[in-house]
Amino acid sequence: MKNTEISKGMERITSFFDPGTFTETGAYVKRKDGEAFEGVICGYGSVGGKLTFAFAQDPDRMSGAFDSLHAGKIVSIIEAAVKNGAPVVGFFDSLGAVINEGAQVLAAYGKVMKAVAEASGIIPTVAVISGICGGSSAVFASMFDFVICCRDSSDIYFSPRYEAVASDYPATVLADDESSALAAVRDILSYIPQNNSDGVEIETVDDLNKTVSVPIKDGRCDNRSLISLLADGGKYTELFSGYDESMITVLTSIGGVPVGLIANDSFNNSGSVTTRGAQKALKLLSFCDGFGIPVVTLVDTDGVDKNADVNAVSKLVSAYASSTNAKVTVYTGSAVGTAFNVMGSKSLGADVAFALEGSTISVMKPESAVAFLWNDKVANEKRKNLEEKWKSEFAGAAHAAECGEIDDIIPSEQTRQRICAALMMLSGKSCFGFTRKHYNTSI
Repeated sequence: MKNTEISKGMERITSFFDPGTFTETGAYVKRKDGEAFEGVICGYGSVGGKLTFAFAQDPDRMSGAFDSLHAGKIVSIIEAAVKNGAPVVGFFDSLGAVINEGAQVLAAYGKVMKAVAEASGIIPTVAVISGICGGSSAVFASMFDFVICCRDSSDIYFSPRYEAVASDYPATVLADDESSALAAVRDILSYIPQNNSDGVEIETVDDLNKTVSVPIKDGRCDNRSLISLLADGGKYTELFSGYDESMITVLTSIGGVPVGLIANDSFNNSGSVTTRGAQKALKLLSFCDGFGIPVVTLVDTDGVDKNADVNAVSKLVSAYASSTNAKVTVYTGSAVGTAFNVMGSKSLGADVAFALEGSTISVMKPESAVAFLWNDKVANEKRKNLEEKWKSEFAGAAHAAECGEIDDIIPSEQTRQRICAALMMLSGKSCFGFTRKHYNTSI
């Protein structure tokens, strides 16, 4: 008989989909040596009206134990998602492998890992850690594009620990509970395309020409508050919020265009680019490039943190330089030294670069520049004047605009409308360049 029990896994997966849309696949699969159905539920349905595939490990069926049949069902649903160009969501909650399968279960893990790797960059993948996710399961869950954890119930680790804490893991989103986790998944799916050749349109009632009052606190732009003013309806989903506070990464839409938004938080470590900050920015930039999602970067940083790992920072630079998606960079405050390029400068590949009036772009801080050049020759009463002179002549946005590194210096209230206009202009940007069939002939 087909399984009809309402187990924890079944309740979890059906509640995720739009009501009445879930269709189970492989419903009759069970082990030959028992009566219990396999400990993972697979199927498809609609989420926000869009086709989505999913699997849910079921703690009520043999504790969700992983074996070769279990793996086969997961591989099949991932392959179906790839064939149909739709996202796949996995719910992880298993006590681990059926160890008496020996090498067969190890190979089964490998097959799932291969399926996830082959889907990467073709369709979006989201993992929800609903319960225990250890060992090899933790490895292939971490291969997903987004990993959502629940603060009190997620237990993800490579090797067993005496006490596991969800916040130890660099989750994309750390939700308070499972209901919040499901809401986060739905929000993420609403901002991203079904596959790497698809697009997404978001209806917005926000005026594209709406002006904003850029929030200034302690003389610096509050990029975190600015994001909510730029985002349609003030709505956005923050990613990796607990991983590094000096870098902000979100998914949102601006003027009806879904975007990944990367910003320095100048009120945390002066917005300095840290190792973790570079890593989280790289993660979002890489995903957006793979799926043709524009990236907006808000820059206000005093530089690269002195303890930052140079490899992590260089990888972010390489990602900005090699990505082919649309990129808009806005200098909302300071861009000092190496961080100018690290945060997606025009010379590094930004399609459009704006600077707000009063922003600073400098090889080094004006105070440091004056001290470096004239420290032994300047009286204290003249130092402040020289610092202001340096800022106006060598560190102002006008100087960067004269060099062609800034397209326009704009009043702060126009920030949203200028970003909207740039995104509309870039909506037809070809990621791979346009090919010519032949040269046009003349008479």
